Amino acid sequence: VRMPEMGLGEVLPVITREFPKLIVIATSGDTDFDKSLTILDGGAHDFLEKPLNLDILEIALSWVAHRQPLLELAASGFSGSDGLVSGDAIAARLDALSAAIAANGGPFQEHLRHVRRVASLARALKDAFPLEDWRDLELAALLHEMGSSHIMQSLIAQPRRLEQAELHVVHSHAQISSRLTMGYLGRQDVATAIGHHHAWERLTAPGAPACARELRLAIWLGLLNYVDGCLRDRADRMPYSTAEVHESLKGRFAASKLEPIRQLLEHWGAIEQVYQAP
Repeated sequence: VRMPEMGLGEVLPVITREFPKLIVIATSGDTDFDKSLTILDGGAHDFLEKPLNLDILEIALSWVAHRQPLLELAASGFSGSDGLVSGDAIAARLDALSAAIAANGGPFQEHLRHVRRVASLARALKDAFPLEDWRDLELAALLHEMGSSHIMQSLIAQPRRLEQAELHVVHSHAQISSRLTMGYLGRQDVATAIGHHHAWERLTAPGAPACARELRLAIWLGLLNYVDGCLRDRADRMPYSTAEVHESLKGRFAASKLEPIRQLLEHWGAIEQVYQAP
């Protein structure tokens, strides 16, 4: 963080602008949470205390090694426009990316299982919205946790509800995922959907303005992320039932009348089938 000529706070904006694929792991003996929050907001992917615990450093670095080939695989199939590619070819590329994610274990395996479940929800709901939307939604689902980090994993493993600043760190992975996705894919619509998926509650609030396509995708991704998060247990609570999540979404729709929530409720049977599968 503190370096002789330029501190990390000065270097980070240059890195995020000029080298969007570069992954930064910050280290410091000053472990004040507000300082780490500032560094993460500036674009760092992780923040580790000094003296460095080599096991933790290895975990943080191993996620970089797992994540890069997944992003490169996505870039090989989804960079730029896919307008001239057949639907079957795109489905095959999505299957290949999903299989590659499944084959990657490592320290963040549960997050990789999460992205595949969310992608499965997107695929199960393909009748709910236009074909191009669900393909991009499935792609966004498979990539939306690429910004995960050791500090994020440490926070969500806490057996308590997180404070607002801690939640901010957890949610910051969406912006990191968005930047990495944009650096590899060059797909602004997918990157925007990923970067805003944690804001779905704000985007669906009563009186929220009509959303452009990429923000509609963000709402969809946020909703599916919310559903899977609720239906899985966490350190601080047991999972909710599908009936409880259904009632929660019904209440939100009653308040907002937002079309994505209506569509999700209309196709709720498909959601239940995903979680009944072995």
